[in-house]
Amino acid sequence: MKKFKSLQIIIALILFSSMEVALKIAGTTFNPIQLNFWRFFIGGICLAPFAFKERSKIRLKRVLSLALTTGFICVVLSMGFYQIAIENAKAYIIAILLSINPIFSIMIQYLLFKVKIPKSGVITSFITIIGTLIIILPVNSNSIKGILYGIVSSVLFGLYSVLANKYALSVNISGIAFTSFTFVCGALELAFLILISHFSVINRLLLDQPVFYKIPFLYNINLKSLPILIYTGVFVTGIALSLFMKVLQDFGVESAALIFYLKPVVSPLIAFLILNETITRNSLYGILVILLGTLITLYNEHRISKLYLH
Repeated sequence: MKKFKSLQIIIALILFSSMEVALKIAGTTFNPIQLNFWRFFIGGICLAPFAFKERSKIRLKRVLSLALTTGFICVVLSMGFYQIAIENAKAYIIAILLSINPIFSIMIQYLLFKVKIPKSGVITSFITIIGTLIIILPVNSNSIKGILYGIVSSVLFGLYSVLANKYALSVNISGIAFTSFTFVCGALELAFLILISHFSVINRLLLDQPVFYKIPFLYNINLKSLPILIYTGVFVTGIALSLFMKVLQDFGVESAALIFYLKPVVSPLIAFLILNETITRNSLYGILVILLGTLITLYNEHRISKLYLH
């Protein structure tokens, strides 16, 4: 079980760490909202067989009502802000901002459900915040918009993580099955927004917001752009987020948080190798600080495991 858990975390980490690079590349071809619609629709359909396997215990009306909420928070809001953030700041900076979402998850769990915050979680969160501030400060004036959107996206993703885990448990289905419903419902909500963006009354109001003005469905989808669309839909959306949900449901928030605590180390390397994004000295210092926080979490998990086994 422990080896399987480690494998899940490693695969999810690699896929999550390549997400910003893939989205940055895809963002040069597609409208950000169009891209989000297709990647979550594809991701949700890919995970549908897992939901189908659990069809006998799925109360469809109840699951759909919950998935419409998590779909709106994750797909429409969090990933909407996220995609726009990537286009206004360096990919690895936004990757690091998304990586601090477990801090918000811990805080939201405490505020909404009075879940006790472990001491190691408080220490790791504090160290991670310091490391993140070292990386993003001083803020480049051209990146302020992207950084603000990135923080909002991270808070919303933290809320989604908490609610999705809670909802999946409440309806007695796996995190992967519930993720499939969330993605498809979120994609359909986006489809509605895309549709109304073409209404004359609406698009007149959005003339100065090109991202939301007459959002296309099929623009630029061809044989050349299909591989990056499939990669973002199947791998960095479907597989990565479903693995994250499985780790979250099976092993708890602290284990799932490791994926994001290690992401700031891997994402800048991928961004450097593929996008040739320079990693500043501040970023290196910040990454080392975040690694320190991660080591505290790993040490605490190992100590608890030893106590449990003995």
